[in-house]
Amino acid sequence: MSLEFHYLKKELYDKLKEDLRESEARFRLLADHTYDWEYWVDPDGKFIYLSPSCERITGYSPEEFLSDPMLVLKMVKPDYAEKVHHHYNDESNKETPVFSSQFPILTKEGREVWLEHNCTPVYDDQGRYLGRRGNNRDITAQKRSADELRSAFQLNEDIIDSSPVGISIYNELGDCISANQMAADLVGATKAQVLEQNYHQLDSWKKSGLYDMALGTIRENQKKRHEVQIVSTFGKACVLDIHLVPINIADTPHLLIMFDDITESREMEEQFRQAQKMESVGRLAGGGGP
Repeated sequence: MSLEFHYLKKELYDKLKEDLRESEARFRLLADHTYDWEYWVDPDGKFIYLSPSCERITGYSPEEFLSDPMLVLKMVKPDYAEKVHHHYNDESNKETPVFSSQFPILTKEGREVWLEHNCTPVYDDQGRYLGRRGNNRDITAQKRSADELRSAFQLNEDIIDSSPVGISIYNELGDCISANQMAADLVGATKAQVLEQNYHQLDSWKKSGLYDMALGTIRENQKKRHEVQIVSTFGKACVLDIHLVPINIADTPHLLIMFDDITESREMEEQFRQAQKMESVGRLAGGGGP
């Protein structure tokens, strides 16, 4: 009986050992083939595991990180070093919640790479703290694209702001999302006041006919140009030469308006007409011919 129990115990032990070995093999197969740089540190902050992807991202092998625990901090660019150093010193703190950050490093070859870092505490089934699992993702391309987009947006803003005509943009709800200083000056307002407007709520647009023109521009998806006599929301009476252009931003319809104050020009034209009229009356009164 004891011999049978011994063999049964050994068979069970061998089975558990084999299951554990297979489980570890599956974990390592999965972890070793992740595209991101995965790692696990124990409660003392020492590396238990680093995925091979760390070498693709940084140029340093897992063995180099294991032999130099400070290597991660040495790679961080100076402007971000204090922030990252504080976090990594806190890696062993099980009370630290899920943490996320972005920062640049210099690779072994001296190339700048931006990392998105995420880490979270790890516990076993009994609730015992086992350290922290971390993920470092190379976001250099996304960061560069975002910087280029931001630069392009700033360039557009600079162009709009320096334009000699008023420019304002309204979203699909009618809210003003962009306006230059000239747009504010032409209607007798501040830029902040213009940005607070929604054209669906502007009586000045409705009374002047501009509101129907705007709706027609969006509905027909066609550029329009109109001359409008208007008293703005801010009490300024003027004649505006207005271009209405339907545009798409992030796949949603928006309305671009470019306008100029031609009040003085129209007044001069009217004065010229009146002068011609008076001259004609004078000639007729004096018996002169044409």
